[in-house]
This record gives sequence, structure tokens and C-alpha cells, in this order.
Amino acid sequence: MDSEETKVLIELLVGGIQHGWWDNNGIMNKATVEHKILPVLNERLGCQKTHKHYQNQVLEGGIQITSSYAMTLVNSLMI
Repeated sequence: MDSEETKVLIELLVGGIQHGWWDNNGIMNKATVEHKILPVLNERLGCQKTHKHYQNQVLEGGIQITSSYAMTLVNSLMI
């Protein structure tokens, strides 16, 4: 995942917190990623990422993206 893709993805995930897209376990489900995250990511980056690609990138990169992690990012940006 390049730095621009990471930046856009974090922005979208943080926006997902503000819109309540996370479930009670702090996880964003596949349908939400496919319908709300990936279309914007693909449009902004001019690519065609799929949920499988998104999932592989997150798992291979060792990134644990949950609502608590995203909230930590939000809080750090507000300082």
C-alpha cells in the first residue's frame, strides 16, 4: 500500500467512525467496505481495488484496523 493509498484509506476509515459504520465489536464489515470505502478509494486513486485486495493489504501489512485504532488516529490529529 503506497503512502497516498494509506492516507486516503485512513481518512475514509476515520470518516466511517463519524458516520457509525463500525459494528459493536469495532470492526467494519465487508458490505460497508465494498459499498462505502472502496468506491471512494478507487475513484480518488484511479484504481479498481476489491475487498479481497483491501483485506490482503491490511493482513499482509500487519495492520490491525479497528475503530479503537482509528479513534487513536483521530485523537492524534486533533492535538
